[in-house]
Amino acid sequence: MQKKIVAATMAALFALLGFMAVMVADFHDRSWPQGLGAQARIALDFDDAQLDRRAATDLVVSVGREHHLGLFKLAPDLDDHRREVFVAMDGAPAGEVAWFGDREPSPVLGVERLADSPPDGTYFVQDPAELDAAIAELTSQGVAVTRLDAAVLDTVLHLALETGFAAPVLAAALLVAALTVFWLASRARSRALRVLGGGSPLRIQAQDVGGYLLLLVGSAVLVAAVAGALVGVLRGGVYVPVFAAGLLLFEAVTLAVSAVVIVVTSCLAWPSADLFATRRPAATTLRGPARAVQAATLIALVACAGPAWTASSDAGQTARQLAAWNEFSDQVSLSFVIEDEHFDVIAPDLARMVAAAESEGAAAMSYTITEADWGGDFGPYSAVSIVNPNWVELVGGSVGPDALVDADSPSTTQMLERELGAQLDLWRRGTDTDGADVLEAVRLLAPAPGVQYPVAGGGSSGELLFRGDVLVLEAPAIGSVFDDDDIANLASTGNIVFTGADPTRERLDAAGLDEAGLASLGVPGELFPMYMAEEGIVQAQFAAYLARLLAVAVAALAVAFAVSAGVNAIVAALLNARRDFPMRLSGGTWERAARPRALRELLIGAPIVAVVLAFHLTDPLALAATAATGAAALAALYFGHGAAAAAVFSRTTRRRL
Repeated sequence: MQKKIVAATMAALFALLGFMAVMVADFHDRSWPQGLGAQARIALDFDDAQLDRRAATDLVVSVGREHHLGLFKLAPDLDDHRREVFVAMDGAPAGEVAWFGDREPSPVLGVERLADSPPDGTYFVQDPAELDAAIAELTSQGVAVTRLDAAVLDTVLHLALETGFAAPVLAAALLVAALTVFWLASRARSRALRVLGGGSPLRIQAQDVGGYLLLLVGSAVLVAAVAGALVGVLRGGVYVPVFAAGLLLFEAVTLAVSAVVIVVTSCLAWPSADLFATRRPAATTLRGPARAVQAATLIALVACAGPAWTASSDAGQTARQLAAWNEFSDQVSLSFVIEDEHFDVIAPDLARMVAAAESEGAAAMSYTITEADWGGDFGPYSAVSIVNPNWVELVGGSVGPDALVDADSPSTTQMLERELGAQLDLWRRGTDTDGADVLEAVRLLAPAPGVQYPVAGGGSSGELLFRGDVLVLEAPAIGSVFDDDDIANLASTGNIVFTGADPTRERLDAAGLDEAGLASLGVPGELFPMYMAEEGIVQAQFAAYLARLLAVAVAALAVAFAVSAGVNAIVAALLNARRDFPMRLSGGTWERAARPRALRELLIGAPIVAVVLAFHLTDPLALAATAATGAAALAALYFGHGAAAAAVFSRTTRRRL
C-alpha cells in the first residue's frame, strides 16, 4: 500500500515537472525556433561598418554561403501582422516554420524580402561549425557581432530569475521530503524487526534506500516516456528533445534532492532493536524530521498561497492585458539611427508626417507621467497620461467602449495647473498658445471602476502601463500639446505609434525622411519602423503560464503539508497511546485526548502564519488568501492529532500496527 501511495504521489509530482518542461520548451522555442533547426544566433550591428544597406546585406549572404551557416533572419510579416517571417539568406525559401506554442506558423521567404530593411538584427544559424570563422570575417569588415548558442539550461536559468517560477521547485523538494518521512515511517517497524532478526543495519539501509530510489526512478521514467510521447504526437517530434531535456533536468534535480533526503533521514532513523527493549514505537526516531518538514511545508504553503491566489484572480486581467497587446500587434514605433544633434533638422518634417498620419487615424499617442517619477502630488491619481483620440480608439477594442468616465472637476484642474502648468508652457514654447490653452482643450477622463487602462510609459519604448487610477488627458491632436521638437522626441521613445510597417515606411518616404531624403538634409543615418508588441505579448503569456504554475505548486505544497502533518500526528499518537486510550475508554473524545499536543502545534504554527501575514498587509487579496490558507492549515494541525489518535487505536484493536 505504501508503495502505491508513494508511486502515485511521485507520478503527480513529475507531472508538475512536466508542466514546467512544457513552459521551458515554449520559451526556448521562441528564442531558438526548433522548426527551423536553430543551433545558434548572432546579432549584427553595422553602425561602424562603412557599408550601405545593400552592400551589408550582400556581405551577410556571401559569408553565410561561404561558411555553410544556414542563416535565417526573423522579420515582421508585412501581409499578416499576427505572425513573423524567416528570410533565408542562402536563397532557398521553402514552406513554413511551426512554433511550439499557439503562434501562427512563419513562412520562409527569399532574401529579396530585405530589400528595404536594415541589415542589423538577429540571424539564426543552423550549422555553427564554421561560425567562428564567419564572425571573424564580419568583424574584419567593421561589423559588431554578438554570438549566443542554444542551450536548454540557459532557458531554465533565465526563467528561474522570474518571480514565482521557483515555487513549483520548492513544492517538489518539500513533497519529496514529506514522502521520504512517510516512507521511512511506514517501514519503521519492519526495519526494527529485521534488526531483531539478525539483519545487518547497513544492509537494511541499502534495501530501503535503494527500494525508495528505484520507485522514484521508475515513476520518473514512466512520466517522461508518456509526456514525451504526448509532446511528439500533439506538437511534433522536433520538440521532443527540448522538452525531454527540460523534464530530465528537473527530474534529475528532484532525484538528487530525494537521494540526499532519504540518506540523511534514514541515518537519523537508524534501524535498531533498542526500540523494542525500551518499549517505544518504531517511528519515534522520525518525530524530529517529521516536525521539521511539517514546519517547512507550513511556511511554504502559506507563503505561496497569497501570490498564487492573486495570480489566479488576476487571470482575467492578464487576459485583458494580452488582448490589449494584441491590439498593438500591427503597431510600429520608429527606430532612429541618427545622432541627437540632428533631431532639430528632421523635427518639422517629422511633425508634419505625424499630423498627416494622425488625421487618417494611423498615429496614436500616449505619454504618461507617474506621480513617483514626477515627485509631486497628483491627488487620487498615481499617474497622468496625455493621449490623442486615436489612442482611445486603439485600446478601446480590448478595454471596451465604456472604459473611461468623465473626471473633470475644479480640484482636478487645479491639481494639473499646480503640477503640470509650467511643463505644459514649456511644451508650447515657440507657439501662440500656452499651458492654459492646453488644459482648456483636453478632456479629463479616468478609468471606470474595475478597469485597468493601458497607457504608454513616458520615455520608455514599448512599455504599457495598466492602471486603474490614471488621469487621462485626451487632447484633440498631438500638435495641440507638443511642439515639433517634442513630437520628434515622442516618436523616438515609442510614445507615438503608427499603424502598419509598410504604410509607415511609405509615409517616411513621402515626407523626405527616407535614407536618401535624410542625406539631402545632411543627416547621416535612417529612420525605420519596428513592431512594438512582441515583448509585451510574451510577458502577458508568461504571466498566464505563471498563474497556472503557481496554482499547481500550491496544490503540491498542500499535499506535502498533509503528508508531513499526518506522519507527525501518527508518531505523536503512537508515543501517547498509553495516555490516549484510557481517556477514550473512559468516555473522552479523541479531540479531548489529543488536545494538549494539538495546542502545542498551534502555539508553534500560529506565529509562523502571523509572520507570513505581515508581508501581505499592503495587498488585501493576498492577505485574505494567506489568512484563509493559514487558518485551514492550523485547523488541520489541530484536528489531525485527534484523527491520528483514532486511527492508531483502530489499528491497535485490529492488531495491524
